[in-house]
Amino acid sequence: MGVDYSANYGIGFKLRHPQSNEKFEKEYDSNFISFFQGEIVPLINEKKDFQYFEVGEGSYDGTENEVYVTIKGGLAPIWDNALRRCADLKTFLWSLDLISLEDQADIVGGLEVY
Repeated sequence: MGVDYSANYGIGFKLRHPQSNEKFEKEYDSNFISFFQGEIVPLINEKKDFQYFEVGEGSYDGTENEVYVTIKGGLAPIWDNALRRCADLKTFLWSLDLISLEDQADIVGGLEVY
């Protein structure tokens, strides 16, 4: 039996469950990954500067993966406008109640095992 994985990284934020979102609680029964894929991914795809990835072994063992949203472009090419782009990303995620105002952008990443 083999295990496959992908490595993911970038500058961005780890998402948290929305604090008070009726759609998340009722329509998605507080299942964050389903909520994220159904409601948030289309919004991220509209933004050309952002990307997302999951980290963890949820596909392998049934636990919930962590979700990160980062600035598109990896680490090296984004330094030109990194502060502005991080501020835009923070505002976007905060408006969706997926991070708090105290959260700071950081280098994030990990493996997704499937």
